[in-house]
Amino acid sequence: MNIRILFEDKKKKTPRSLKEQFMLEWYKQLGWKKNPFKTVIPKHIDDFIAGYDKDRLKINLFVIKKLNFGTIVGPPGTGKTTILKWMEYELRKYRKRVHAKLVDGSNLTGEKQTIKNILWPLLNPIEKYITKPWQVITAANIVKEVNNRLKPDHKLVFLVDNVKEISDLAQVLMRELFLANINFQLIVSGTKEEIEDSGIDQFKPQDHLRIDLSEGMPYKDLRNLVRKRIESVGGKDIKPFTEGLMKRICAEADHNPKSVLELAYNCAAEIALENWQKERIAEEERLMELRELEEAAEEESEEKEKSEKQAQAKKKKKEEEYLDLENYEEVKGSGARARARRLEQEKKIQDFFDKVKKNLGEI
Repeated sequence: MNIRILFEDKKKKTPRSLKEQFMLEWYKQLGWKKNPFKTVIPKHIDDFIAGYDKDRLKINLFVIKKLNFGTIVGPPGTGKTTILKWMEYELRKYRKRVHAKLVDGSNLTGEKQTIKNILWPLLNPIEKYITKPWQVITAANIVKEVNNRLKPDHKLVFLVDNVKEISDLAQVLMRELFLANINFQLIVSGTKEEIEDSGIDQFKPQDHLRIDLSEGMPYKDLRNLVRKRIESVGGKDIKPFTEGLMKRICAEADHNPKSVLELAYNCAAEIALENWQKERIAEEERLMELRELEEAAEEESEEKEKSEKQAQAKKKKKEEEYLDLENYEEVKGSGARARARRLEQEKKIQDFFDKVKKNLGEI
């Protein structure tokens, strides 16, 4: 009976793994809140960045020493944008003295757009969203505007990602800022060829930073990168990856951080779907076993019910036979008594007539 109850409870609520025939939120199968391997750089990058220890130290010294020009070089996906975003994030903590701005080179094309991005970290909220002074400021007086807004002990740190997209006008404006001897620091990123083709290093040839990410990231740092992302969504260490699988992913990605995240995403999704499929098969087998047990329980119950009915019918028949026998004995006893009474009466009558005859004879 307990087996049947268990089976009926399972039938009332079909397991989710059997209801679903298609899975999109694969990460939930691994116990994660969301996909940790999106190549979009997280907002709170300080909690996610891994590696680049020596490079981040060089950047720190670059800012402290007030050096004016530096480059971050490397193929796509090696972490150039990550380092720049980390730098902007960290410098926000010192925004009262350091005015940092990260901008993509594609946003340094038109005159107004370029002026807006250069001035943006120096503007107050009213200027940013109401008066918008960049609409009237021209390239001819941009240096004067920056100089007037930048206090002597303050610095403007301009970070340009994807430098190949900047316009000639943007290069001219930044050159003028350098020549004006303003406390202005510029770091640009791109591939070696992109930086050379942009021509931006020609007006300030001395590179005081030169971070080269071409060799990729060491395994230890890549593992740490993956671990941080997995733990940020509720996972533990690098699970479901083993050390062997993690090393193969890094090798296949040629130690490129972005490629590692993409491969980790693919592997994790495959593992999740395989686990899901195994669970479905196990659940189906379990339910099949429950069905078989339930059918066996039903057959046993039917046999028991049948035996009970047969026993009851047999008992009833015996009871009926007993009642018939009892009635018979009762009827039989009543007839014998009646005959005895009749014989007794006949004897009394005979005795009476015999007595009468005797009396008549004496007369």
